[in-house]
Amino acid sequence: MYKRTWWIILPTVLTVLAFQTYWLVATYRDQRRTFYNQAKDALQYTYDQAFMESLVTVQMKQLHSSPKAIDSAIRDIMEENEISFSSTIIASDTMRGSTLKNARTTTMSREDLQPFLSSILSNMPGLRPDSQKVLKTYIKELAARGIGVGVELSYAKNTDTTGNHISIPLSISEPDNKLHARFSGVGNYLMKKMSGPVIISLILLLIVAGCIWVLWRIIMRQKALEAMRSDFISNITHELKTPVAILSTINESLLTYNGMDDKNKTERYLRLSKDELNKLQGHIEEILTLSKMENGIALAESNEVLLPEVLNMVQQRYIHLPGVYITTVMEVTETIVQTHRESLFTILNNLVDNSIKYADKPEKRIELRVKQQDTSYLFSVTDNGIGISKEHLPFIFDKFYRVPQGDLHNVKGYGLGLSYVKELVSRLGGSIKVSSTPGSGSLFTFKIPGA
Repeated sequence: MYKRTWWIILPTVLTVLAFQTYWLVATYRDQRRTFYNQAKDALQYTYDQAFMESLVTVQMKQLHSSPKAIDSAIRDIMEENEISFSSTIIASDTMRGSTLKNARTTTMSREDLQPFLSSILSNMPGLRPDSQKVLKTYIKELAARGIGVGVELSYAKNTDTTGNHISIPLSISEPDNKLHARFSGVGNYLMKKMSGPVIISLILLLIVAGCIWVLWRIIMRQKALEAMRSDFISNITHELKTPVAILSTINESLLTYNGMDDKNKTERYLRLSKDELNKLQGHIEEILTLSKMENGIALAESNEVLLPEVLNMVQQRYIHLPGVYITTVMEVTETIVQTHRESLFTILNNLVDNSIKYADKPEKRIELRVKQQDTSYLFSVTDNGIGISKEHLPFIFDKFYRVPQGDLHNVKGYGLGLSYVKELVSRLGGSIKVSSTPGSGSLFTFKIPGA
């Protein structure tokens, strides 16, 4: 299952990464292409404006030096917003002695006329704009279009447009004579422009990674539950087989070896059978009760419970065991609490039973303590057992979970005791927590309302 999971996750991750990479690269190329198109259009516009200003300056100088020297045609052009060009075609028919005239008029706006004039007149002396002046205007034009990069301008006769470099031709007659613009900081500018797609891409990647992580946790959780289920079946089979084997042996002894003739032996065997049947019945009732609670079946009505009596019942149940020492401490002003008697006894009994099971010292010392906190009661069960490692503490109240101890049957149980305890505490309106140090013991604390 582990390998099959990786064969599902890895192609998914690689596909998402490949798609995101392709999308980002395509977006970067599109942004780069758009940048150079806008930069080239801005350069052409700036140069045309500068050329027309240079043309006006030259004509004004000629006007001041010699009023008759100004070209009236150019002056008229500069004063009009639209320029009209007229052409007439005359066709003569000598056979009929007639003449046909065809007149055509073309109108061009001043904005369209600027690049036309600059490409025709740029080679005229004194009309080429100063590159530094063009540069200042170009920087302003780029800023107006939202483009913030470093730029250098130069006039040169070459066609090199590699790297961060664009150029525009200055003359129709000499196309190799160009105005070149070289940019710096284009990469940073493009990355800022792409900040939106990059953020979206990162968010998508985080969402996908989060989904994969959740899926992985679910799969691992299911795997752990499957392992715990197998352990539960193994352990409960062992727990059920043991009393069945004992009962079978007792019956065989009584029936086969004339055990019925010995009254004392018969009584001893019957008491042993009763104890095993009580244990078996307890296991079955615990499983059935837990199943009922999970299905929403409520506990019986609460009643008045005498705390010293319940603590004494728990203490007396185990005090006859060798090496077991149970002490009770009560720090309460009111010894009667309104709760469910059987549930409180079961909680304390299961916690003490666990403490005894997981004790590795000859003297198993357990303390039952009760404190009163306003209208609530705080119970604690402290032992000097083997303790629980920190990594297992978050899971010990899970159903079927058992702290790994090597041999599953070294300690009897099937992983339902603490889960049952937590469910009962919750049904009583309380909460439970645990703290433990390996080698020093554990402390289980639960709080329930007193009324």
